[in-house]
Amino acid sequence: MPLGRILMGLACFNMNKRQFSLTVLAFRFIIWVVKQDQTYLFFDGVCGLCNGVVDFLLKFDSKQKILFVTLQSEFASQQLPQNLTQQLSTLVVKKGDLIFTKSEAVFVLINELGGAFKIFKIFQILPLALRNFVYDQIAKSRYQIFGKKDTCRIPTPQERSRFIT
Repeated sequence: MPLGRILMGLACFNMNKRQFSLTVLAFRFIIWVVKQDQTYLFFDGVCGLCNGVVDFLLKFDSKQKILFVTLQSEFASQQLPQNLTQQLSTLVVKKGDLIFTKSEAVFVLINELGGAFKIFKIFQILPLALRNFVYDQIAKSRYQIFGKKDTCRIPTPQERSRFIT
């Protein structure tokens, strides 16, 4: 039995028919709104590691749920608080009105990919502070290990529909 039906059944245990119908409509509306939210990945366009992550996501995001935006773009400055567009070491995911950074952003991306990648969600049991500490250590040395480009990534003609500039 789907989890949504179980939760609805528990939430509606003491309701009359009219209240139950309204609750069902509310649940359907919430699910519809959540499905409408586009997922944007904001990344450092000159970072070799970040571009590698984008390449990986382009390959495995078969449902094309994720759109890509460089943190250096005009769109990023319109969509994100200024402090996030200035911190190029921080991966940012925006889904609807919600903004996720660092390790939380990574888990949103894993969730969007679905399938076998969800196995990595096991690391969410680790405290957020520890996950973000590891993230920060990798981010500090990303240019030294993975390189830095002179200009932001230019999408290929096949990728263009997935990028916002």
